[in-house]
Amino acid sequence: MLVEYVKSIGIDTRSHDGQRLLEECVLCLAGVTGAFEFQHAVKNIDLTPTGMSGKDLRLELQTHSYLTVNIKYAALFTGLSPANADTFNKLQGYLNSADIQLFRELFARRKIKNMVRDNALYRRLTVHDVTLTAMRKDKRAFEEHMPKVMKHIKMKVYTKLRFVANAENTALKDFHSDVTCKVLSAYYQKIPTKVSDAEVLNYLRSTGTNHVLNLISFHTTDKRQRLVNTGTDSFGGNKFELVCESENQHRVMGENGQEYSYEGVTNNISSDEVRKVESAIVYERLLNRFTGRKRSALEIMAGHTNEKFNEYLRRKGSLKDEDDHTDYQRRVGHKTFLYTLAEYLGVIREAFMKFVNSVGQTLIAHKEYA
Repeated sequence: MLVEYVKSIGIDTRSHDGQRLLEECVLCLAGVTGAFEFQHAVKNIDLTPTGMSGKDLRLELQTHSYLTVNIKYAALFTGLSPANADTFNKLQGYLNSADIQLFRELFARRKIKNMVRDNALYRRLTVHDVTLTAMRKDKRAFEEHMPKVMKHIKMKVYTKLRFVANAENTALKDFHSDVTCKVLSAYYQKIPTKVSDAEVLNYLRSTGTNHVLNLISFHTTDKRQRLVNTGTDSFGGNKFELVCESENQHRVMGENGQEYSYEGVTNNISSDEVRKVESAIVYERLLNRFTGRKRSALEIMAGHTNEKFNEYLRRKGSLKDEDDHTDYQRRVGHKTFLYTLAEYLGVIREAFMKFVNSVGQTLIAHKEYA
């Protein structure tokens, strides 16, 4: 189905570009070339009809199990076997007729056959490791790893993605499925391999963990990004454009009086921002423990809008019509603001101050919520 796929994205497989693209796809899927080599090779191929870059095409190839498994095993088997009619007849168990014809043409070239063979030998693979029986056995082996991997996935999703699930009203099992698909795709790219089952299991666990972290980045920063990658140039560089701009974007004054540019994202200010985000997440977890007046008090102190409290301050003459309680909070002392908030909530002042102090101590020792 490789030939059919290339046709489906708008490339004429009989053209010079189509033949070159099919060759590069087979070499990449067989593990002969890596991501950089593949993307560099297809730069000279006109991919305009596909609407994809070399990177997009490579990632799309990895989403098809037939391509990541059948094409790979068939290429390794052909590279390690004699180039005769019997070898190509055995490919009928791996490939459809169009792809078998492609392999006949590609592996008739000694250069291609030697490249695939040398890669297989480097990985210590023999022809017995890539037979049709071995391929089916390797695919079934994932079912043996699945229970242990799934236990790890559920643990990571629960501990790392629970706040995302709550924020977006998403079921945790949806994240389980997403991470499982990523792990399965990684397994298909890993086989055939000579490493032990324990190493394969650790590799799958690491893949699951990394994808969970990537999901956190996707769900928490996608709507806040200011620089958008608008494409790549012919030298492999990236072009970025601003989608919005803040007052301090180009000049930020540090505590030492030194000015930092927006590009200095790894400076101390950036680290401070990371700590602020982490503190906000910890505070949100703490907030979920409270309801009623306690939760309202914490939300008001954190700066959340509360129109009833605004009206209360306006009736007292403490707030102008165009202001809100955050302006009042900045204008008066901290203790005065807390006393006023206690009066609004109708609670005893001393008890309220003890509650606020206990919350402060909890936030200081926030490791419990990390």
